[in-house]
Amino acid sequence: MGIFASKMTLRTFYIKAFYIFCLALALLSDFVSDVPGVKTFESVLVILGSILPLIGNMKNIILLFIFGTLAFSNYSICFPNYIIFNENTIFTGLSDSAAGYIGLQILLVFVSVVGLLFSQDACQIRIKSLFNNLVKNNSLFYCYHFLMSIALLAILLLGFTRPEISGERGSPSTVYEYSSILIIIGLYYSGKRRIIQLSYILISLLYAAQNFMFGGRITGLQLMFILLIFFFCNKKISIKSLVLAVVLYISMVTIGNMRGQILSGTGLDVADGLKQVFERGFALDTAYSSYYTSLQFILTSEFTSVEQRLYMGCLQFLSYIVGGTMLPEANIAQYVSQYYLNYMGGVLPFFGYFCFSWAGVVFYALLTCVYTNLFSRLSVENFDTSHHGFIVCAGIYLGATAFRWYLYSPNNLIRGVMLLGIVYFCSRRILSFKQDAERPLKG
Repeated sequence: MGIFASKMTLRTFYIKAFYIFCLALALLSDFVSDVPGVKTFESVLVILGSILPLIGNMKNIILLFIFGTLAFSNYSICFPNYIIFNENTIFTGLSDSAAGYIGLQILLVFVSVVGLLFSQDACQIRIKSLFNNLVKNNSLFYCYHFLMSIALLAILLLGFTRPEISGERGSPSTVYEYSSILIIIGLYYSGKRRIIQLSYILISLLYAAQNFMFGGRITGLQLMFILLIFFFCNKKISIKSLVLAVVLYISMVTIGNMRGQILSGTGLDVADGLKQVFERGFALDTAYSSYYTSLQFILTSEFTSVEQRLYMGCLQFLSYIVGGTMLPEANIAQYVSQYYLNYMGGVLPFFGYFCFSWAGVVFYALLTCVYTNLFSRLSVENFDTSHHGFIVCAGIYLGATAFRWYLYSPNNLIRGVMLLGIVYFCSRRILSFKQDAERPLKG
């Protein structure tokens, strides 16, 4: 299977030409930086370049979530920083600086490389099901799901630190964050047993409710996304569903704006919350605040030696295997916070830029393409069942956690998928399958 292969239709040719133009413009950035309106023009190109893969892959729900997240995140970054400047927040304070211009080029290079190497015409068939219907419903099957449910409930109760003081936010542990892997694997191997699926749905709702109750947002949304991907993968996207999604988004962002009021128990000003959402053009505050921290990566890289940056880059990749708590020096946002006030996190390609300059940006773009090109073929390629199932589960995981790995940390792209692989293949060794288990699941 050619991961980067793509049919060269006329439509594809025009799309690739667009990305080549964007990449050339980024490479010539030093010569056009003084041209009036160049930032606005390039930011529009970033948004368009992010939307094009989304438009061509609306039938594949995994790609819909991944490219939808990238498109919306990049819109939320570019709109308040470079198109209609938002002066009501500190998180746009660096957009007019030299770092702000370099940051825009990083986004343009990342989007261009992803667009050039993604197989635009690969997925034209809607995925029919994401459940493994070949698993045998024997006593081992029910014992497996019972133990999975017990483990998830234990993590729900013990893996989340609830605040002792009213108004403070709760803190999920690392195990709590990765519990979504158990939910995905459990649902995938639930087969056609509705009662098993219902148990995972209820557990997911409990996780999400606890997260929302104590001031969280992303972790709870990830669990909702997992359920949506599993149970709506074969549904046609209608205008009604898009309108509902917009309404839900406005509601969630408004709640996010009023999070402090909710936690402190003071009166809620819904009208003011809605006003803020409309004033910033529906941009996601998480995206442009993460971008603000990412621009600080650029500023810090200017006085950090190349040797130190390479060393931290190697430590970061090592932390994907052994865990970040064992290698605190690998935390780039924490390192940057010694020099600039930030709220942690960062946009994906900026981690690569800090450690390995432009080669790092290209690396994360290539990694994104490897995943998306694999997921684009779920409906049309023949896979050995075990590999196919792993790709399905990895796609659901990366689709549901796209906001996390694109706007906060690359951990999910590497460490998260590695942990998912361990749980998936161990589960496969434990469970029994029908005799035709070597036949690929049909999309």
